[in-house]
This record gives sequence, C-alpha cells and structure tokens, in this order.
Amino acid sequence: MNQVQQQQLKRRVKSTVSDIDQLHAQLAVVRTYCAELAVVMRQIREDAIRAQQITAQQHEYQRRRNNIKLVS
Repeated sequence: MNQVQQQQLKRRVKSTVSDIDQLHAQLAVVRTYCAELAVVMRQIREDAIRAQQITAQQHEYQRRRNNIKLVS
C-alpha cells in the first residue's frame, strides 16, 4: 500500500468514525424522544382508564336513580 492509499484510508476511517459519532448522538436524541413518548402514552392510558371508571360510575348512578324513580 503506497502513501496515497494510506492517506485515503485514514481519511475514510476518520470520516467513518465521525459518522458513527453522529449516529450515536442521533440515537441519544431518539432515546430521549422515546422516553418522553412513553411517559405521554402512560398518561393517556391512565386518563383513559380514569375516564372509563367515571363513565361506569355515572352509568351506575343513573341506573340507581332510575330504579329509585320506578320504586317511588
């Protein structure tokens, strides 16, 4: 391998290492976004469960109210 080829190889290796560093940085950003998304999705699930519980309670309240009206 001559000196020109060595220099080209060194530049390619340096460029590849730089690309890998950039990919690592992008991966860190993606992981951060995924963690934030997981928190938001968990909150959405909890809100949905809470809404279902409230709806069930309201239906039960209405059912009891209707039963009381029928008895009276």
